[in-house]
Amino acid sequence: MKKSSINKIVIMAIILVLAVLFVRGFREPAVSMDGNKLIIRSASGVTLNKSEINSMRLITVIPTLTREGGFGVGTTQKGPVSSRDLGKGLAYVNWNNPPYIYLELNSDKGYVFLNLYNADDTQVLYGSIREWLQR
Repeated sequence: MKKSSINKIVIMAIILVLAVLFVRGFREPAVSMDGNKLIIRSASGVTLNKSEINSMRLITVIPTLTREGGFGVGTTQKGPVSSRDLGKGLAYVNWNNPPYIYLELNSDKGYVFLNLYNADDTQVLYGSIREWLQR
């Protein structure tokens, strides 16, 4: 096989991998509760024990966050963030789709901001997490 053919295959493979990662980053987070664990499956996902969650609120505005890693393109942010007022935490949000679920953690993870791409779905998820926390 010629060197130019190998280079084309390598370039195409790299483009394919980047495209898959890009598409995956824009997917809505999948959230589930399993026993005492809250599982957020997404780019830079996280699993939280129920005991780590100190409080939860449904909010319409998020403070200014700085991306510290993970995925962040346009209005989508997933992964580690920091805030001047709140310190370090995690965000799984689309900035254009309030409300947001705010989880204050009593662990080194700090906090989690989370929403789904539909406001009604976010409110349903908030109710499900609230019921799960009360069990």
